[in-house]
Amino acid sequence: MKEIENVLKTVKIDFIMLAGLSTEFNFFIDFVKRMKELNIKTILGGPLVTHHPELIMEYVKPDFAIIGEAEESLVQLMMAIENNTDLSTIKNLLYLTDSGFIKNELNTKFYDINKIKLSINYDLYKSDFLKYFRVDSTTNTSIRIPIIVSRGCVNSCTFCSLAYNYRERDFELIKKELDYIYSYFSKKYTNKHKFIHIIGENPSIDLLKKISSYISLKNKQNQMTISWESYLSCNVINYENLKFFKEHYCLRIFYGLESIFNQKLKSFKKNINFLNIEKVINYHNNLKLECIGNFLTGVPNETYDELLQTLEYVLRNSNKYIRLQARVLSLIPSTELYENLKKESKISDDLDFLKKETFKINFTKYNDNIYKEVCKNNKDIAEYIKNIQEIKRKDERREHENF
Repeated sequence: MKEIENVLKTVKIDFIMLAGLSTEFNFFIDFVKRMKELNIKTILGGPLVTHHPELIMEYVKPDFAIIGEAEESLVQLMMAIENNTDLSTIKNLLYLTDSGFIKNELNTKFYDINKIKLSINYDLYKSDFLKYFRVDSTTNTSIRIPIIVSRGCVNSCTFCSLAYNYRERDFELIKKELDYIYSYFSKKYTNKHKFIHIIGENPSIDLLKKISSYISLKNKQNQMTISWESYLSCNVINYENLKFFKEHYCLRIFYGLESIFNQKLKSFKKNINFLNIEKVINYHNNLKLECIGNFLTGVPNETYDELLQTLEYVLRNSNKYIRLQARVLSLIPSTELYENLKKESKISDDLDFLKKETFKINFTKYNDNIYKEVCKNNKDIAEYIKNIQEIKRKDERREHENF
């Protein structure tokens, strides 16, 4: 909040837009309250608004909120405000009135992402560019360049709120944006490493091959090096494709691996198995290509032994190129996993849940002492293992003494 207020001291604005997940509910309340004090109108969006529009309008009270994809509705809203015309025809819009709030008709069609000309117009940032896109804030050596190539997700993981209609952007439009990126960066920040962050959940291998081939071509034409990174599912990749990517300036690949246990992967509806995970780790090791893989801990019904085996796997297989992480699951309202827990009466009320300071609740089979340690998300896995083992020993000693 302080950073936002510092920016607002340097510019005069009438509206401010913010999107977020359900975990930002309390921040949204504070944010909107502060903007009202500064006489700035608020427009909220993102998954939090999409899944809880009425709760947002009733308890957060933004001036406006937009459900779903906002590109068209947002432009229509700005034009209506500027021209002082009717707001009631703008689909997906919610807005405050003196008597409460109004929710307009919903647009059931997904946005055509081929209407996107540029993911970001860098010319608008001028001298402030590095403030927003610098990766390493300490050394100021890398610049992360986002580019949208797809939207939605082909998977339907039970813990994720972002799974919906998948579609890819036309490659010719991506090429034009890459041309713009190279023209902009060819004479700027020449002393910094630049890499393109591909925005899209699991874009197709064919599309990534086209993109990486074009990046290779542009690097040669411009006598510069821009690398790239992307998210992928480990069940669609093979050694030959990864080798091709590395030869065409791939910096790293991100994977949601989630679990070493096939039963849990099946319950998550991940469409992968442990053999897929083992193969992709071996591929990256052999190619010396960086891979970042995330495993979930603290999941419903997880046992202490499963937790320990997961952490030991992460520790055993992590190295210079294989960067494995163990992250505690945050329950997100509206997901299938969350709704199933509601059906089991383990969660009673959406508003009460959204107001919690943490979205981490112990539905595992180990006790709260161990779960609290899990929630610390200790990046030092060896220390992580040591800590939970010590907690386990103390708990067993205590139980024995009580007995």
